[in-house]
Amino acid sequence: ILLVIVATAMSCGQQSVEELWKKANAEENPDRRIEILSKAIELEPDNPEAYFKRGELHAQYVMMVKDAVAQGMRDDDSLDDEHFDAALKDLTRTIELDSTLSKALWWRGNAQSYMKHTVEACKDWHSAIALGFDATIEKSLCP
Repeated sequence: ILLVIVATAMSCGQQSVEELWKKANAEENPDRRIEILSKAIELEPDNPEAYFKRGELHAQYVMMVKDAVAQGMRDDDSLDDEHFDAALKDLTRTIELDSTLSKALWWRGNAQSYMKHTVEACKDWHSAIALGFDATIEKSLCP
């Protein structure tokens, strides 16, 4: 009985992973979504989907900033390295936890490509497609 009381007391005020997923999916601010997903990872550190979602957000940020710089809408891409490193770390962890998640390989390839790491991007893209990811690679990018 004492263990049940202690466990109940410890869980009061702490959101479940399911609640955090819902909250993250509803959140429009990417930085806030990353914070929420980080809390989910703290609760379930071996959850590949949580790492994937957070890594995907970091990769999307890199792509958004690079596109804005290319279009002259932004001069500074200094935050790219931080988000790129975070994307690589999270997507690599995703793949370590579940090597069949082809979408993690695809998104890691996208991040690699935007940072001009073409060889690494092509390896990830080819691996993703070999696992069944439904996409094609432009021949000029990857021989």
